This record gives sequence, structure tokens and C-alpha cells, in this order.
Amino acid sequence: TRAMGAASTLSGVLVFDIHPDGDVFVDGVPRGRSPPLAELRLDPGRHIVEVRTKGYPAYRYDVELRPGRVTNIEIAFTSGDERGILRRMWDSLMVKS
Repeated sequence: TRAMGAASTLSGVLVFDIHPDGDVFVDGVPRGRSPPLAELRLDPGRHIVEVRTKGYPAYRYDVELRPGRVTNIEIAFTSGDERGILRRMWDSLMVKS
């Protein structure tokens, strides 16, 4: 178990806060629906994260995961022009690591 603990500290962590919900893809691979999916441990480095829900354009982000660090992805799917404003704000502010 000591080796397992060491491996987990070398992982980067993605934490999700998605409203109302969305399907999460990492590097093109489906990883689950959030919620209930709350976090993923991945190898450090660059990853493409995409979150999709029916009836809305997908959110797509290029993230750089660092060993032992948490990157938060917070998404609220909204409609109309409000989505464009929120999307621009989100792209510049909401992916945090």
C-alpha cells in the first residue's frame, strides 16, 4: 500500500462541479457522468477535458495537470446569449489549479 500512496501523490486530480449534469470525456475517452462523478485522478501533463449535456454546446478545455495538485472544473449549462457571456468568463477564470 505504500507504493499505492506514492502513486496517488504523483497523480493530478480533476474535481468537477457541474450543474445540472454532464458527460465527462478526457482525451476523447468517456469517464462518467457528473454528478455523481466528483473527481478523477490522472497522469500529470496535458489533457483535453470535454463536458457534454443534451441540448447545449460542449465545454472543452485544455488543462495541464500537475503532480499532487487539484484542478477544479466548474460548469453551469445555461441557454441563450447568457451562455456566451458565461462561457467567455469561464474560459478566462474558472479552470483553476
